[in-house]
Amino acid sequence: MFSIGPAHRLVAGIGVVLVLTSSCGAADAGDTPAAAVTQEFAHDGGELTVVKDHANARVHEADVTSVRVERQVTAVGKTPAEPRWSLTDDTLELGQVCDEGYVGLCEVTYDITVPRGTRVHLRD
Repeated sequence: MFSIGPAHRLVAGIGVVLVLTSSCGAADAGDTPAAAVTQEFAHDGGELTVVKDHANARVHEADVTSVRVERQVTAVGKTPAEPRWSLTDDTLELGQVCDEGYVGLCEVTYDITVPRGTRVHLRD
């Protein structure tokens, strides 16, 4: 009769965990971020209020004469909305990021480049 000792059970258990973990990762391999979308808006600096619908935002100053916005979306089970951006006076509206469903993940990051010296206020 063949018996499996505690050491063999441990090795077998680790093997099962590795197989299950690698299988879970394979399911996510197709969920890649969508291509970044970029748009520029004429703005002379001064002040800028960004309304960003609960998204992540990183603001950078540079030697530029306009506001440049790059949007990177990662969505699983949800559909990213088409960008509906607008700059009116000193308010940049970034719009809704994804559909309103409850199932799935939708995450967006905005990289916003502004002229040096621009005071930026972020609002959700």
